[in-house]
Amino acid sequence: SLEPVPGEPTTPDSTKTAASAPAITTPVQTTAVATQPLMKAEDQALISEWEDKIYPGTTIAGINVSGLTVEEAKKKIQKEKMDPIKDRQVRFRYANTSDYMSFWRLKVAIDETIYSDALALGKDGTPQDQLTYIKNGKSVNLIPVLTYDENYIKDTVNYAASIVRQTSRQSVAKRVDGKVVLKTNAQEETLDKEALTSAIKAAINFDPQNNKTINAVTTKSDTVVTQKELNQITTKLTSFSTQYGWSYDARKYNIKLAADMISGSLIMPGQEFSFNRSIGGGAGSSNGFKTSGIYVGLEMVQEPGGGVCQVSSTLYNILLNVGITPTERDNHGMLVSYLPAGMDAVIYAPDLDLRFVNPFDTPLYITASADGEKLTFNMYGAKGALGGYTYKYESTTYEINKAVIKEIKDKTIPVGAIVLDPSPKDGSKVRVDKLTYQNGILIKREKYTDNVYQRSDGILRTGSGKGKEVNKNWYVDRNVKQYPPDWDGPKD
Repeated sequence: SLEPVPGEPTTPDSTKTAASAPAITTPVQTTAVATQPLMKAEDQALISEWEDKIYPGTTIAGINVSGLTVEEAKKKIQKEKMDPIKDRQVRFRYANTSDYMSFWRLKVAIDETIYSDALALGKDGTPQDQLTYIKNGKSVNLIPVLTYDENYIKDTVNYAASIVRQTSRQSVAKRVDGKVVLKTNAQEETLDKEALTSAIKAAINFDPQNNKTINAVTTKSDTVVTQKELNQITTKLTSFSTQYGWSYDARKYNIKLAADMISGSLIMPGQEFSFNRSIGGGAGSSNGFKTSGIYVGLEMVQEPGGGVCQVSSTLYNILLNVGITPTERDNHGMLVSYLPAGMDAVIYAPDLDLRFVNPFDTPLYITASADGEKLTFNMYGAKGALGGYTYKYESTTYEINKAVIKEIKDKTIPVGAIVLDPSPKDGSKVRVDKLTYQNGILIKREKYTDNVYQRSDGILRTGSGKGKEVNKNWYVDRNVKQYPPDWDGPKD
């Protein structure tokens, strides 16, 4: 039961009637509800039509992509922004080496989130906002970001750092009184990997002409090579010579220059030697080499460095003598005269190099000398480094492609003169076998290299021009006069 409240009537409410209680009415306030005007059907259709299209006024890197689907925008940006840079390279130089990363190998591409961002512009507004955006547009320029293979850059920079260290380490020793010793205050270089990485990334951009070479930054510090390690070099392991007295002056000069650059090279265990790096990045005029005749393919051209391939070929043979298989070596396009077929090693920076790694657990030291007649390489190392093994090589020509000589009359030379231009050379295929001996006993014979030399045809020009007749047996071949094998030379 309910207790009565003091001061209040005791009659329960349930006993009140409508007649006995006055009616009380309270006015009700109403608020007007905001309503959107109904959108015309054609406007709704217009919004739907643009649902998968990029709204007007949108550009990517300044290229108008308004009204395009994502796929259409990709194709347009690819054509106008990516195609012009698809052949770009990031060029850099370290340790006398010019190198590059192609955009293709770097996997350079546009971060594709920019296309979804472009499509989303204006799509989150009200239908009326979207309609206004479609009809009036809004100027928005999105800046694309290029992506690339981070691991490829990291691996390349790490490799460059190792080459910088190895190449600088080659020159820290000298040979004095038959002993290899550290030079005074011998130093080696360390690559600034962070600086090179940043420079490479900065060069990955949309500029189709930005091919400036990045010069790697290095710092010098005391070498880690010790005299104790050099004391292991006690023995001449091998020596090899070729003759070059027949060369003209520029060729002789280049041979001596390259030999001097190579001489004194120290190769520590597991480290790589590069011929091109060791002569300053290749036999170019910037490295002091003179212009002379070299073969590029089958054509004789005048370029700096003629004769340097004889230096690399002679070095190749001391590697063979100690059983070192080069990590890079190619034969010439045509046979050379100073070595048996298959025993040569062509170099032509930056594409062709002679490289090898020291496979022994002790250092190697190389010297070279060129006296105008004979080029000689010596390799020194630890006594017993070869473990009683010696090596020989046999060269066998198993296919010959005879050169063809075409005869024509030439009014530019006098009657009786005969000019052979160029000198014909037979093509051939040559197999080189490696014979391994242990303590003088043949224990293994194996195929070592297969070498293909191209045929070079000649043109025999018979003089028909006016002038004093000359001895008809006189052959002229560019720089060197040649005579028939059964003839003892010109009579005049």
